[in-house]
Amino acid sequence: MTKSYSLRFENGERRGETVPIAGERFTVGRKPGNSLQIVEGSVSGKHAELVMDAKGMLLRDLGSTNGTRVGDDRIIEMRVRPGAVLSFGNVRLTLLTGDAAELGAGAAPAAPGVALDVTTVTSVPPVRADEASRVGAAGELEVSAEMLARARKGSKLGLLVMLALLLVGGGTWWTLKDRMFAGGEPARPVPEVRGNLLAEGFSFEDESFPWTSGEGAPASFLVDPRGRFSGSQGLVVDLGASEWAISESQDVRATRGLRVAAELRVTGAASALLGIQFSKSGTSATNPGPVTAWSEPLADTVAFETVELVAPVPAGYDRARVILRASASQDGDGGSVYADDVRLVEAGTSAPTETVDEYKFYALGAPPRVGVLFKVDRVLFSGLELRSEGAGAGRRLATLVTEAVPNGIQCKATGLPGGVLVLRVEPAALDKGLATTGEGGYSKHGVDFDDTGVTDVLVGGGGDLVRFRFDEPVTVKGRKDGAAFRLQIELGSLTEWLVQLKFREEHAEAVTLAARADDAERRGRLGECMLTWRTLLSEFPYEDQYVGRAIEVRTRLIRQGLDEVRGVAGDVERARFFSLVDLFRQCRDSAEGIARRYAGSEVEQGAKDVAAEIDQDLLLLEAELDQYELGRLRSILAVLEADGATELAQAVQTYMGEHFGGR
Repeated sequence: MTKSYSLRFENGERRGETVPIAGERFTVGRKPGNSLQIVEGSVSGKHAELVMDAKGMLLRDLGSTNGTRVGDDRIIEMRVRPGAVLSFGNVRLTLLTGDAAELGAGAAPAAPGVALDVTTVTSVPPVRADEASRVGAAGELEVSAEMLARARKGSKLGLLVMLALLLVGGGTWWTLKDRMFAGGEPARPVPEVRGNLLAEGFSFEDESFPWTSGEGAPASFLVDPRGRFSGSQGLVVDLGASEWAISESQDVRATRGLRVAAELRVTGAASALLGIQFSKSGTSATNPGPVTAWSEPLADTVAFETVELVAPVPAGYDRARVILRASASQDGDGGSVYADDVRLVEAGTSAPTETVDEYKFYALGAPPRVGVLFKVDRVLFSGLELRSEGAGAGRRLATLVTEAVPNGIQCKATGLPGGVLVLRVEPAALDKGLATTGEGGYSKHGVDFDDTGVTDVLVGGGGDLVRFRFDEPVTVKGRKDGAAFRLQIELGSLTEWLVQLKFREEHAEAVTLAARADDAERRGRLGECMLTWRTLLSEFPYEDQYVGRAIEVRTRLIRQGLDEVRGVAGDVERARFFSLVDLFRQCRDSAEGIARRYAGSEVEQGAKDVAAEIDQDLLLLEAELDQYELGRLRSILAVLEADGATELAQAVQTYMGEHFGGR
């Protein structure tokens, strides 16, 4: 008779539910279309399959992200027997035969891996001591075919004896299991942490497991006895080379400074980070982006170590969650990270790192690696950090060293020889614009852009202006991020920059330039006026009260000057038509005068070009007139000489010698 099998959920919302295994191939996964759909983040879309054949049941992993386990062993393909505990990600199920399923969810399961068809056992003869003591490495009682054969020949009492042996073996396994970790010592009790904001699931004993995996991560933390520091289980992630994983707690309300601590252990070529991520409650599109304070990375520990991090709650944020991040280097065979007893408690106030007038700057982390700027009631930018170039598990963050200076905050990055400065410009700052200045002049940006040769990035405007100043040209890439903008600034070897917040000196100089430009216009030095306004636009494009005037005056004077140049060009055409030397000379004087008045401006060159054309025309016209005049004088001379008017002829010759070189 063909056996029927079923799976019973051992944790989660479906705990106790039994699902029959139908068909020869039974697939398990998160997506619809699987024989058993399990909607849980740690389960892959098509996670594993159970294949029933003449030999029994075969479990096969289908390339899942978080793996398939039988007991504590991660498998690719394995024969399984009723009583085995199968784990798909964080979800555990027990494999049952049809008869065992009928006993109900409350019946005690057989020891893992033991197959027993109770309908065929009638009696058991006396069992030898060596057989009674045969318990597997994990406490599994082995019932041999020989024992079963002898059981068929005995009395019904054998059934009770056999069941007793199974229960003893299963009990031994569960007892030994608790001693297989933490160096064989009994489990520490789960600590009581007063004021722990993560009271639910902080030690991962609760089957509901309120932590979630990071989206897009190639690996996931799983609840596993190997990860326990106290109690019976903790979190574990096994990483291959270059893999990473993130586990996040539920959100909690955050109003004061916070301290997070956890017990972490790292093996192989892996490392671990403990972080606090701050966010703003609600779903408004103008909410600032989340920002995370990180601990120092932990690597290659012999035993569990306590990792702690204290961080203020940045103004503008009111929610927090704990993040565990594990990563493995691209070299080596990967490694594992174990975590337990994550505590989050309030700790002190939330004072900013630097304060400049109404601005508050928070440098978060231990050491600080990420920055947030806040003013009055709004976040202007968040997520400021200097990263090493490249991506993936090997990417590193520099340490931020900040100092309040008279006009803002001087920033210096240590630990990296330059890199990429990234930040998120928040909607509250974008209301007044985003611009760059540098080798390409002043450019405003409202869509994705790439700009090279940049020396200044201008965020906002008016009283909310923030200016990033760089001593050398950099490359800036801007990408829309919902209502915000993400900037990547390639610094090259630069490690310092200024976040300018106060502009008193710049404003005073802009006032001086505007007054100088007005005075130059009154005096008729229009080129000087236009050049002064251009200097103001180039050096102080954020001085809104003068930028409009500068553009208006320059536009008006350029149009006026070009109109004058066009007027002179029209007179030149008349001079050409009538061959009027005096008019040519008047036009040349006018063009040279325009060039002098508009010196240094776009008009000056246009006027000089017209004057140069006039000079060419005059040369040609004067040469033609000289030839005509010389011919006329020669005719007169010939008549005088023929009439014998010697004195008059001599006078004409003298004139020709003086004006035409005796030609």
